[in-house]
Amino acid sequence: MDKDRFPDSPRRNDPKCDACLIGQYNACKYLALTGLGFQHGGLAEYMVTPERKLIKYDATIIPPDVAAVIQPIAVSWHATQVGHVEPGHSVLITGGGPIGLTTMFALKGHRAGKIVVSEPAANRRKLAASFGAEVFDPTGKSLEECIAELRKMSPKGAGFDRAFDCSGLPVTLRTGVGSLAVRGVFTNVAIWAKNHVEAKPMDITLSEKYVTGSICFVKSDFEQCVRAFEKGLIPIDQVKRIITSKVHLRDGVEKGLKHLIDDKQKEIKILFSAFDELID
Repeated sequence: MDKDRFPDSPRRNDPKCDACLIGQYNACKYLALTGLGFQHGGLAEYMVTPERKLIKYDATIIPPDVAAVIQPIAVSWHATQVGHVEPGHSVLITGGGPIGLTTMFALKGHRAGKIVVSEPAANRRKLAASFGAEVFDPTGKSLEECIAELRKMSPKGAGFDRAFDCSGLPVTLRTGVGSLAVRGVFTNVAIWAKNHVEAKPMDITLSEKYVTGSICFVKSDFEQCVRAFEKGLIPIDQVKRIITSKVHLRDGVEKGLKHLIDDKQKEIKILFSAFDELID
């Protein structure tokens, strides 16, 4: 992280990167996070962090387990900001996993209109539908069939205002771009490992579509998420349902990390806590 913001950073002697020079520290060349490359994270009873990183919230509205889930929602909130989502916009989400679901919550916080989630797993489609999305099963369909059927599901049958890829697969990226309306915006939220995608620039040019990407978050994303909860735009009861397990810290490896590796289709978010009262 940048030396001016974090004097204790392992990279404190490095010069400011281009992203930090313009205030976009989420795209820092030396990006590292608490618990991921910068300092030890939350797998402890207590931790020390600078006051400037703390954000107040109304504990009478937001319970502590839901507060813990604001971080992944902030990832999605930043994506909706990058994608310039406005109230009433129709939106397609490709991928109904954890980030796809938190993107639904971020969209609710932005007062988006119709939301459609494309997801092959039946249990994830069912959960997305219970949160108010229309769902689509791409299983066994060609790319062209998926795009044609999804466009028909858009409010005017002419494509979606916005699309967010939360899967990181060539087919989901192409589906998202192909399902957009004229001048629609596609935002990649997924982290791609080694996948590459064949690009057809005219698929973008002929309809003047926009393709962008979103990485991490900034502090204002957390603050705006908190305000959205406090205003009732993001339903607390729905967010609680993506916390599929709560595990005491002492059991974190066996019942948490290993369980997530072995049964990741059954879990969305696992909450670790050192306090028994938060496990109930």
